[in-house]
Amino acid sequence: ANSPAARPAADGRAHLHAHTGAPRACSSGMAAASPPDPATPVAAGGSATGSGSLGCVAGGALEFPQEWGEAADVCSAGVRDHTWWTETRLVAVDPNSLEATWAKSILCRHASSQPPRLVSLQRVQSRRLWQDYARYRDEVIGPSSLRGDANERLLLHGTGAEPPASVLMHPHGLDPRFASDGGFYGRGVYLAEEPGYAIGGRYAHRVAGYEGRRVQLLLVRAALGTPQEMGLRVNVDTRAMTMPGVRLEGPPRVLYGCVRAGPHRPTASGPGPSPVAGEAGSQSNASVIY
Repeated sequence: ANSPAARPAADGRAHLHAHTGAPRACSSGMAAASPPDPATPVAAGGSATGSGSLGCVAGGALEFPQEWGEAADVCSAGVRDHTWWTETRLVAVDPNSLEATWAKSILCRHASSQPPRLVSLQRVQSRRLWQDYARYRDEVIGPSSLRGDANERLLLHGTGAEPPASVLMHPHGLDPRFASDGGFYGRGVYLAEEPGYAIGGRYAHRVAGYEGRRVQLLLVRAALGTPQEMGLRVNVDTRAMTMPGVRLEGPPRVLYGCVRAGPHRPTASGPGPSPVAGEAGSQSNASVIY
């Protein structure tokens, strides 16, 4: 997407390229299969990286997104070796598809007279990451949540100086162990609800050759479960967090699925005018996964 301010899993994650441009009409769409409403929880059985059709694998059934096409059919003839199962592919998405429409609708939420313009969209496909995600969603997050569902959302993540494609080649996808220190809620994967937060701060990856006006973001389908709502609270204790708090003492003890807080600005806690020029309209709620 193109940034209006020139400032500094393949589990169904979308790789967004955006660029600043003239104001544009907002349309609606997503970057994985059977997209959920970005602002509405998805019922259990969806996926944090995309929904899909039923595929057969050794030992049972596993959902893969229908948008993957032939890659979603694990029952088809052909070589299904270790490479087939573990490869991560970036697949170009048709700009006129439903997937792209959902991605555009999320970018349209940018609180600016010149919202980002979607330049290109790639779908991240990894059978192994999808399996890991689906199991965690269905066996850990869903059963431990207050409402009994995974509470799936489409959220934005910036990879900073590291290109998103490089980050996605990691065997575990977005890995909280590589997160930097100093976050409001400790070391974790921070996922923003509003595009301005990721684009306006230092989080979006700036593409070389465009004077900072072309950025890359990840559109992440995340299973949040029951979030620990922190509001605007930021202190020494929140900065030292390594996991969400306890929701039920039990036994068994049950943790919240993630931390959710805000709205915050990229460079300061709480809402309000940004202390840094070019960050107007960039405040957002964010979820942190550990």
